[in-house]
Parts: sequence; C-alpha cells; structure tokens
Amino acid sequence: MRQTPLTRNLILVLAIVLTPVLFIAQSSDPIIRSLEREYALKSTNIDIDESITVFKRQLIEKQILTKLDLDDPSKIYQKLDAVLPIIQPEDFGISVFVPKAPLASFLAHQDVLNASISDQSTIALFTYYQLISAKHTELQLYLTDSRLVQFKGEDLPINSFESVLFEEINNRKDRNVSLNNINIVFKADPATPTEFVNFITGKLRSMNIRKVTFLRIE
Repeated sequence: MRQTPLTRNLILVLAIVLTPVLFIAQSSDPIIRSLEREYALKSTNIDIDESITVFKRQLIEKQILTKLDLDDPSKIYQKLDAVLPIIQPEDFGISVFVPKAPLASFLAHQDVLNASISDQSTIALFTYYQLISAKHTELQLYLTDSRLVQFKGEDLPINSFESVLFEEINNRKDRNVSLNNINIVFKADPATPTEFVNFITGKLRSMNIRKVTFLRIE
C-alpha cells in the first residue's frame, strides 16, 4: 500500500514516542535481579527467585499464608511477624545465614511504597526470609541466680566458657556464621546478680564478639 505523507508522519511520531518506552521496558531490571546484584557486590551469591518461590510454597503448605495473602504485602508483614519468634530456619530449609547489609543498602535506594504490589510482596517475603536465616547466628545462654551459665540445657563451666563457644561458632561456619556475625542471646534469671551479668558480658567482649542481646526473664 502506498504511504501518504500523513501516514509517514504518523509512523515517525509513533516511532519517536514508542522507542523510549520500549528501551525503558527492555532496560528496566526485575527487582529480584537488582537485589541479587546487590548481594553479589558483597560477595554473597543467592538465587533469590528460587529461594522466594520455595519459601512461598512452604508458607502456604504450613498454612501461615494463603495464596491471596501473597498479593497483599501488609498481610505478609502481619502474619510473618506473628510467627517469627517461634519458627526456625530448618522449618523452611534455610540452610545458611543471609546477611542483612545488602538488603538494607538496596532498600535505601528504592521507593518501596510506589513499587508494584508484586515487588512489594517480594521485598516483604525476602525481608522475613533474611530474618529467619539470621537465627543461625543466635547462640543462647541462660544465666541463673546461682551464678551458673547454662548452654543447651547443661551447665557450662567458666573455665570452658571460651573454648565451648568458639567450638560452637566454628561448627556453624558452613552456615555462614562467624565471630563477625554471631549474636549471643543470653537470658538472665530475675535474681541473677548484676556483677555476674557484667562478668559474662566482659568475657564475651574479650572474645571479640560484637553482638550481644540481653534479656532478663520476668
């Protein structure tokens, strides 16, 4: 068909308008790929797409979320926040600790509230995936009012304190746990003397353990 000057002008206008749109569509990256790159920059390789796919399936199977919840970021935050204290990485096959820093860095440059619902849901799911994985780094101690330290339900002699903890941390190295990220969570009986708490805290500090969470049992 012979093109008229008007037809040629319309085609030219459409080409000018559509080219940037097509370029943006092709060059824009799925949020998962961008997040994976952020982790790769921190020397952590993780298949976020696969991890989230498995995580979603398990959450539905365990009746923590429904399929409809997956399209509602607020439901994801609400329901996963409620179960976070009682679930463990092993419950979801999360075998290693996933660092938080790349996720935090990524979110600092994202306008999450204006992202698509799908992207918001992905971010919510991965946020809790990371939080659950962080439980690999938690090592719990219990301080009694009789100045004893208990670990895994047994008394931990003070003269073995450092060696036992170092061994436990080393045993978790295949889960991406080290002295740099271990989180010692110690709970103290209400009547535990403050000076004993300070003594144990000092020993942890001398071991170059950077993170200590203290909970006094009511």
